[in-house]
Amino acid sequence: MHPFDAFLNNTATDPEKPAVAQGHLVWSRAQLLDRAAQLAAALSGQGLQPGQRVLVALPNTADLVALIPAIWSLGGLPMFVSAKATDHQRQLIQSRHAPDLTIDTAGLAQLEAPRPSLGTHRPDASSDASVVFTSGSSGPPKGVVQTGATLTEGVARVARSIGYNPEERILVPIPFAHDYGWGQLLSGLVGGHFLILPERDILPDIAKAINTHRPTVFAGVPSLYSALLFGISGFETADTDSLRLLTSTGSPFTDGLFKALSDRIPAARILRNYGLTETYRTCCLSPDQSASRPGSVGQPIDGVELRIVDGKGSCLPPGQEGEVIHLGKGVFERYLDDPDATSQTRRLLDGQPAVFTGDVGMLCEEGFLHLYGRRDRLIKSLDIRVSLDDVEEAMEDLPNVAEIAVLAREHDIQGSELVAFCVPSEEVTARQIQIAANRALPTHMRPRHIYLLKQMPRTPVGKVDYPALRSKHL
Repeated sequence: MHPFDAFLNNTATDPEKPAVAQGHLVWSRAQLLDRAAQLAAALSGQGLQPGQRVLVALPNTADLVALIPAIWSLGGLPMFVSAKATDHQRQLIQSRHAPDLTIDTAGLAQLEAPRPSLGTHRPDASSDASVVFTSGSSGPPKGVVQTGATLTEGVARVARSIGYNPEERILVPIPFAHDYGWGQLLSGLVGGHFLILPERDILPDIAKAINTHRPTVFAGVPSLYSALLFGISGFETADTDSLRLLTSTGSPFTDGLFKALSDRIPAARILRNYGLTETYRTCCLSPDQSASRPGSVGQPIDGVELRIVDGKGSCLPPGQEGEVIHLGKGVFERYLDDPDATSQTRRLLDGQPAVFTGDVGMLCEEGFLHLYGRRDRLIKSLDIRVSLDDVEEAMEDLPNVAEIAVLAREHDIQGSELVAFCVPSEEVTARQIQIAANRALPTHMRPRHIYLLKQMPRTPVGKVDYPALRSKHL
């Protein structure tokens, strides 16, 4: 079944059930369908045809929830990009993937039609249903294409694994352009759950949404939970008694953050999840397993098989470290307009489509996955994949920088933080380099600490000696 058909079925079954809330606005399923019909009529008036691409660059709003079925009803393909994407990232996507229509905040305000009319197109379950772009922290952003059947089936699998009930009220502060946020939006459209959106993209509005709409599920990421607990957010006074489940994905959920969140909301179960944009969802670690499986990201969810392979692609036994392979349900269809990248990541293994994740890990005898890093010096910073090599390349262009080396170290709350080692070209302070880096780099690529060195340690063949830097300074 395509997600659009599931949405129509849910609406017909219980049209008055709450579907989405933002601030004091609450729409029933019927009202959400009406708004989708208004937007569909406006999109049709702009000439949207089946098979055309619609680049969606919007913050989370109730209108955005309605926009997705509107696009589907006309046979369009929604392509998500973060509303906070840099101009460079937007330009790359525009030039590489040629969207037929782009809808940002200004464009959405113009999508009005006097006579609401939902499109008559009924997309096939095997057709492309969404494109979610990766962060683009290592090379250009890649558009991950999923079919309707994969999305619909994925919602059901995740609901079973996590234990959602039909009456869940899910608080979603994560952008829908993020694969985890997109999964929550689908939980509303396909699973029929009530979606609760903060009125604005600021921390205090999350606390207000909790007090106003009493969510049962909070779908977050570690950096967001950390900001709520330790920032100026109003979260300390929020009435969290309604929350029974806290879910998380992205960077590792550290033990320190886990304890702090458990102390703040002791009645809620905290579920840690692991997956890539290319796999929908891979693993889940329940609260009772967290204590007995420290350092694990969980077991494969329903319909997923994990393998660990060596550099030649041969399967390794439990206890041995290698690349993590995701097989079975949830595998992405392809990268948009990039067959070469697709063939490197999506391959056949024993006749099944598999995702070669690039993550280095180990499966224990009981089937729990432990992760140890990336084959390509990728880490998670503020829950966004960051290439340490890309940070180095960007910092090489800063004034007064002769040589640069970047490492990551564990942070008890945030999971990882970036540390830069710099040999300056002339007299300069670490503070001056930090200011220049903050101006030039996006937040998730900025080093938290900068060390000035007289010379960079080198291996016998002249490469930067990263182990020496780590052992001496970290």
